[in-house]
Amino acid sequence: MKPALLLPLAALLVGACSNQQMYDTAQNWQRNQCLHAQDSEARSQCEARTKTSYDKYGDARANATAR
Repeated sequence: MKPALLLPLAALLVGACSNQQMYDTAQNWQRNQCLHAQDSEARSQCEARTKTSYDKYGDARANATAR
């Protein structure tokens, strides 16, 4: 595939993703990064941060931006 086609294709694909899909993808990436934590306590804390549902995230974000 030609490089000139990659940018428009990438823009199209990103535009097709919903905010929830992007959030879920980021959470999955973070969970994967947690596997690299040095000890079990750090890993557990990292994994706990990835368990926030999209709805709770949306509520917290709305409250933070409303201030």
